[in-house]
Amino acid sequence: DSLLDVYERAYNAAKNDEDRLRMPKNHAILHGDFRNDLRSAADAWNRVLRLKADEVEAFDSLVKIYNQQGEWDDLIKLYELRYETANDATERANALTSMADIYRTKLDDVDNAISMYERVLLERRGDKVALDALDELLSQQGQWEQVIENLEKKLETETDTATRVDLLCRQGLVAANELDDNYRASASYTRVLKEVPGNETAVEELLRIYRSDERWDKVVETLNHKLVHSISRIEQAAVHVDLAEVMSDKLGQEEAALTHFEEAERADPESRRALQVLADHYMR
Repeated sequence: DSLLDVYERAYNAAKNDEDRLRMPKNHAILHGDFRNDLRSAADAWNRVLRLKADEVEAFDSLVKIYNQQGEWDDLIKLYELRYETANDATERANALTSMADIYRTKLDDVDNAISMYERVLLERRGDKVALDALDELLSQQGQWEQVIENLEKKLETETDTATRVDLLCRQGLVAANELDDNYRASASYTRVLKEVPGNETAVEELLRIYRSDERWDKVVETLNHKLVHSISRIEQAAVHVDLAEVMSDKLGQEEAALTHFEEAERADPESRRALQVLADHYMR
């Protein structure tokens, strides 16, 4: 205690900021390292920060103490100070990310975690940690409109084609299954085909949506796209049969249907489906 009194008197007698900083630093080290009085050490380190808000040793020491003691509210306040005194967007984004992580993993405060991650994106566009965290949290909360918006933010900065296709397919899946919005789902899958023509997932989902909505012109358009990108003659024959059935049963275009039936037979003479459907066609 006498040593602490010495430090206190020295602090009061200090003539410049450097001397005034040294005293509470020594005070904090004495409490933390020698007396294991973390609360008093934290008070001393906070005194340092009041003198110099960007003092690294004080900040790092307080982060360690608050984590050890599970003092999450104090740790958030510390990162708020770091945010307010940050020199650039990167430092601000890092402080916000740390706060978001505390809200998410320590306090189970989803709303504040989401808010912090959204603020990260204002400071650092395309931040992968924030975008991935928001994807998970928003999905858990069933906030599907926001999930789609977040996926769009990912697409704004993503350059890898395979990843872009995955994001667009997820966007389509959410729109169709969670929002019952076939229009937006079809728009996402159409974007997939611009990225990777012939993509099987996108083609089949578009066909499912257009058939469900009875948009037969779009079914024909998508089947023609599928035909162009079909590799084997067996696949081509199957698509020709699909086209023939739509032309005949839904659009009443018998001549076009017959042409596709014949093309199917030429592409795969052994196709039982093509032969059966063609026979049924002639029997009408």
